Amino acid sequence: MQVTDAELVEAFLGQDDRRTYSGKMLSDCFSPTQFDLAFQYGSVVQRSAIRHALIACLSLPAPDPQADLPVRYATFEKHLENLLVHTLWSIAGDVQVARPERVAANLLVEAAWFRNNFEVASRSRRSVSARSMHTGTRRACERSQNPFREFGQNWPLPAPASS
Repeated sequence: MQVTDAELVEAFLGQDDRRTYSGKMLSDCFSPTQFDLAFQYGSVVQRSAIRHALIACLSLPAPDPQADLPVRYATFEKHLENLLVHTLWSIAGDVQVARPERVAANLLVEAAWFRNNFEVASRSRRSVSARSMHTGTRRACERSQNPFREFGQNWPLPAPASS
């Protein structure tokens, strides 16, 4: 009997909230919406890769909350996050996907970028100086003009079709 994608996602997100490879909480790094969009609009290869990454993460025994996160967890979680972000990025640029879903995918890509670059975006215990928060906010605003610039693309999301 094969487990469905929804069951894998539920099992992964249903784990006790804990610190991940980045020092951020599991619930801050992964959301059901990321998986919904990826499994609905991702390519067959992308969906398969995400599914296998979920299986790999779930195959590990529960980590000891008192100890540092083992390297294997960090590697598997980072790999899963990279697969999700890459899939969402391709969804955001796919003109055949409905605009609301493309916008949602784009926002999730930007949130992942912001979360990975600025501690203020999560419940991390690391302190952030006011200067770095200002710099981060300014850069995020600049990026919002062309969210794909970081990936070497110079094309924004297409405007909605006029009726």
